[in-house]
Order: sequence, then C-alpha cells, then structure tokens
Amino acid sequence: MCHLTVFMRACLDLELGLTTFQRLLFFYFFFDPRLIFLHPVSWYLMVLHLQLAKIWGDD
Repeated sequence: MCHLTVFMRACLDLELGLTTFQRLLFFYFFFDPRLIFLHPVSWYLMVLHLQLAKIWGDD
C-alpha cells in the first residue's frame, strides 16, 4: 500500500469516523481499477452508510 493511500485512510478515519465496512468499501472499490464501473455505486453506498451511522449513532 502506498504512503498516499495510508495517509488518505488516516485522514478519512479521523474526519469521518469511518467504520471498518466503510473503509473496506471505499478503498476496495476506489483503488481497484478493475472495478471502475462500480465507483459511483461504491461512493453512494459509502456515503449512505455514513449518514445512516450518524442517524442511528452507530459509530
């Protein structure tokens, strides 16, 4: 894993309080070029899950 990816993950964890599921979803889909067609879907799912976690208080 490159240093930029590690840095980005750390920033996202701190700023957004990402859960393990969100982190895996984000980094798997966004950094695997074979799944480029899923980028909009993965982004939507990550944001939706983050919003639901805030609503339900499930950090």
